[in-house]
Amino acid sequence: MNPKANSSIIPNNTQPGSVIYLTDKFLHLWPDLRGLSLLTLGTIPQDFILQSSPHNHIQGNLAENLNELSNLENFPSVKTCCFTYNRFPFAKCSFDRIIFYPFFPIGIYNIHKTLRSCWEILKDDGKILLLLPNKLKWWGIFNLSNFFEYQKKSFYIYQLKKILKDHMFQLVYYEKIIYFPSKIMNSFSLYGNKLLEFLGHFFIPFGGEYHLIEIRKNLYAPITIFSASKKRILNQKLPKPNWNRKRKL
Repeated sequence: MNPKANSSIIPNNTQPGSVIYLTDKFLHLWPDLRGLSLLTLGTIPQDFILQSSPHNHIQGNLAENLNELSNLENFPSVKTCCFTYNRFPFAKCSFDRIIFYPFFPIGIYNIHKTLRSCWEILKDDGKILLLLPNKLKWWGIFNLSNFFEYQKKSFYIYQLKKILKDHMFQLVYYEKIIYFPSKIMNSFSLYGNKLLEFLGHFFIPFGGEYHLIEIRKNLYAPITIFSASKKRILNQKLPKPNWNRKRKL
């Protein structure tokens, strides 16, 4: 069963502060999804689904292979599908919106596969929200046991911009979010976490835990245009035709 969300439902304010903060971030970008189809991949706050009220919502559990999905949490209130990064079991242009917030860091190889699959099932005017780990997370240096593994599966923003361009997506919105560990954020209200965010933006602007990125589908491949200097160099390399040369009979 796939029930439509009721906009009159009161948000669950007993949830951890980090979840309430993330819900507020999502609602700021997509406050109203009525009449739109939504695919969520990963750990999406359920209060966001209730308040944005998508017409049709499917929760996707995503992994390298289906055996990895056996221990993941299911969401009984929505349709739940389990599938791999390579190919999503949906028809082309099926969804208006997609949110991708993976259960665990997945690395650059699986990001390529996920974006390729998302492009196919996203409608022409569709959008995607990505929440991906930042390689410059400041408190990651204190966890030396997982530091190098985390570095392999996190990203610089310039890497993500190139990946998005290669897969024909256009950047609409970007910011770094979550500047403090969840244990700290969970002890604060939404107002307190917004204050923490302000301090993070001011003192450690590159040290957020996640990149929050909104992208839209680009239907046309970018056209490469030579600059004036490159064009001049190209012309210098081309031999000039000799119009005065006589043909041999």
